[in-house]
Amino acid sequence: MNELGSNVDKKQDDSSIVCKEYERVEWQDWRSCLYTDDIAVFRFYCAEDTIHQPDWSALLHTDEIERGGRYHRRDDRLRSLYTRSLLRILVGRYTNQDPLAIHLTKGLRNKPELPNNLGWHVNAAHSGNWILLAIGRDRVGIDVEEIKPDFAFTDVIPISFIAQEREYIEADGKSTVRFYELWTRKEAFVKAIGSGIDETFSQVPALTGFHKLETTKLEVAGEWVIDSFNVTEKYSAAIAYNCSPKNIQFYTIAHGIFTPPDKR
Repeated sequence: MNELGSNVDKKQDDSSIVCKEYERVEWQDWRSCLYTDDIAVFRFYCAEDTIHQPDWSALLHTDEIERGGRYHRRDDRLRSLYTRSLLRILVGRYTNQDPLAIHLTKGLRNKPELPNNLGWHVNAAHSGNWILLAIGRDRVGIDVEEIKPDFAFTDVIPISFIAQEREYIEADGKSTVRFYELWTRKEAFVKAIGSGIDETFSQVPALTGFHKLETTKLEVAGEWVIDSFNVTEKYSAAIAYNCSPKNIQFYTIAHGIFTPPDKR
């Protein structure tokens, strides 16, 4: 067997995904965070009727503000600006840097990335009024979806799920909740590896349990965990990470995080 074949076999032997429900999610106040957790998830409620907004110029570069301003809908503009600002603030606290000094780069599929020497990985997602950010010492991916009973998800089931997953979604009259459970798991994983929603999406395992990766199409190695959790009763979410199971910390961010320390 040639060297390439050996490498492929090794990748298959070493690759696995465990999908599960995170047992206990306790949302802590963001002010209790020490910014040293191996993995942390932050949630932020972005109200559409927000009147008093932060000084974006003190938090973002000009191109980031302009990018957010290109959205036609006001709620989309706010989500973009808040997400990017929160990302800079949190990374600044994890790395002891001024938020504006942080160098954010674009990885695969425009996934925000940090320089390797900082030792942290980031990912963000938003849906409806909620923004989620994940920070970890290894690669992470996060997704959140507002559970919409009237969403025609049956249109995407044939191309996004394998037969066993389709059976699970359609069983017991809980199709909507189960669809979002599996979808967020898949999307969190592809965001973690930077592959995006493409022709390999349906091959990402999402049913609860242990899965040996036998396909090379995903181009991924190592042991992965995908944890499901709820942001609120109407928002389903998942986080994927490339490391052994760890105790994830969950925090709720309030608008006070945008207030300069000397004015709190």
